[in-house]
Formats: sequence, C-alpha cells, structure tokens
Amino acid sequence: MPPTVEDRLRDILEAITEIEDMLAGGNLDLFTADKTRRTATERYLEVIREAARRLTDDVKRETPEIVQDHHPPLRSFVQRRIRASS
Repeated sequence: MPPTVEDRLRDILEAITEIEDMLAGGNLDLFTADKTRRTATERYLEVIREAARRLTDDVKRETPEIVQDHHPPLRSFVQRRIRASS
C-alpha cells in the first residue's frame, strides 16, 4: 500500500524533530566540525523535501505556507556545503 498523506506528514514531522534534536545545544562550529551530523541533517532535509513533494495537490493548496517547493533552497544549501568543503 502506498504511503498516505498522514504517512508523509509524519515523515516530515519526524525529520524535523530529528534535526532539532541533533542541533540542540550546539553551535555552528560544532555542526561544521561534525561530518556525521551534517550528513544526517542533509539526509533529513532530503526526506522533508521528498515527502513534501509527494503530498497531494489538495494538501499543497490548503497549506501553501508550509508546503513550498523545497528544491531551490535545498539545492542552494547543498551547493554552499560543497563549496565550503572544497
């Protein structure tokens, strides 16, 4: 059975919670120095983007302030991340 809207919203919420937990009590220097934490955060952002992209059009229309096209910000984030590590 394919994922439901509720499944996708749950995935988004869980990914946000994981990111918040990983970043709690830290700072940019700690985050920058911790490759595992950065990689996990990037993966959770991908989960959010993919789940949001696959929400129904009705949900997207009902919640335009929440469900946006996450591709450009995520792409920009990843590009900056790649440049910073070069």
